[in-house]
Amino acid sequence: MKKTLITLSLLALVFSSTGCLGRIIKEGWEGLEQGKGRFDIQSADPGSLAEYSQFEIGTFTDDTNGTAPTQFFADLPEAFLLIAEAEKLPQNPGGKKLVIDGVVIYYEAAAITGQVFGPFEEVVARVEYKDASSGKVIARGTAVGRTGATTAQGPRTKAGGLSKGLVKFITDHYPESQLVQD
Repeated sequence: MKKTLITLSLLALVFSSTGCLGRIIKEGWEGLEQGKGRFDIQSADPGSLAEYSQFEIGTFTDDTNGTAPTQFFADLPEAFLLIAEAEKLPQNPGGKKLVIDGVVIYYEAAAITGQVFGPFEEVVARVEYKDASSGKVIARGTAVGRTGATTAQGPRTKAGGLSKGLVKFITDHYPESQLVQD
């Protein structure tokens, strides 16, 4: 009888803590990522992306009344280049350049009370993909960068998430044959 009671107590403990176990796994996994990102197209001429062999972050400004820290803007170009390299986008210095400009319109840092329901931070920016030499707008839309783990919070991870969204638009409309080959 005593063994049965101990076994039932241990089973109850294991099954009642699956939420905590899930959070522990999520924290570990998302702590290794660069955040999450997406890009929603407002208008685009993505067929012309094949002409470009160099991609970079241009000017991003803050329209959040100072909510977005300067560290986010400092981290964004490097995060973009890391994601672009991982996704095999070419970076030919002499090639035709596509520049991404944007305005951060929302920046959220997780409050301590938000930790109860799970960490969640995000940044939202209106962006334009422009031909560097002519200034012609190739695409316009909204990019979102998110974090979802306490271990992955902060400006650097949100910059990585936003960069993922920015790069995803390019890779979704870029010829595979022009990606960097291993």
